[in-house]
Amino acid sequence: MMFTATLAVLGIFGCIAAKDIQRGVTIEAHHTSSGCSSSENKSIIGWITKRVIKKGELLDRPAIAPPNLLIDKSSTRAIYKDADLLVSINVIALGDGSLGDTVLVRTPNRRRIKTVVTDTNTVLIIR
Repeated sequence: MMFTATLAVLGIFGCIAAKDIQRGVTIEAHHTSSGCSSSENKSIIGWITKRVIKKGELLDRPAIAPPNLLIDKSSTRAIYKDADLLVSINVIALGDGSLGDTVLVRTPNRRRIKTVVTDTNTVLIIR
C-alpha cells in the first residue's frame, strides 16, 4: 500500500503488479493490486507482458503491450478508403502488429504497402 500511495503523490496513476509475472503472460485481474481502479484494470486486462515484471512494479508500457491483432506471414485483408470508394484485397502481413501499429504487407503481385492495423487480420492502406 505504501508503494501505491507514493506513486499517487508523484502523480503516477496505474495498476501495480500484485505478484511476479513472467514474460509473455496475458494480464488477468489477479495480476493487479487491489488498489487498481476498475477502469484502469479493464484497460490492461488482456495485454501481454514484454519482460519479467516484479511484484510492486507499475504495469505500463513498454513492460506490457496490447495483444497482436496481426501475425507475421498471416493472410490479411487490406482496405483502401477514399470518399465513396472502398476496395479490399487479400495480402500477407510482413510483421506482427497491435491496434494502430504501422505494418508492411505484401500484395499478390509481391508489392509492399504500408498499412495501419485496424482489427484482427485487417489493415488500412496508408496513402
